[in-house]
Amino acid sequence: MCKTVLIDTSVLMYIVEKRLNPIEVLFPAEKPICHVVIPDVVHNELQKLSADKASKKGVIAASAIILVEQILKTNPNLFSYIKIAGTHEDIDSVLIGEARLRGYILATADREMKKRAEKMGVEVLFLRRAKGRLI
Repeated sequence: MCKTVLIDTSVLMYIVEKRLNPIEVLFPAEKPICHVVIPDVVHNELQKLSADKASKKGVIAASAIILVEQILKTNPNLFSYIKIAGTHEDIDSVLIGEARLRGYILATADREMKKRAEKMGVEVLFLRRAKGRLI
């Protein structure tokens, strides 16, 4: 059965920082993934981070925004943008809740977020930084 992945900011930042192919990272051959959704809260977080153009993190976030725009435009069958209703104080909680509600797999490189999501019964693809792969 083909599944949908909800992507966290940390994964996008890592893909940009290491100059990885987003298709190869987000659609691992060993997982039946057919679609990736990029939530508005992730895009908003990237915009906030990119405001600090003097920092490495700010530059990476700005590049991640460009990457998101490119993949949404060139691969509309594989990627989509979604809006999540409500307040967005704690972005991790919002993403975990949305993944749980919709039955999405959550893709993250954040260990704490991974633990929280798994405790709530959310399937997680964790980015192994050493390998540059989601497992």
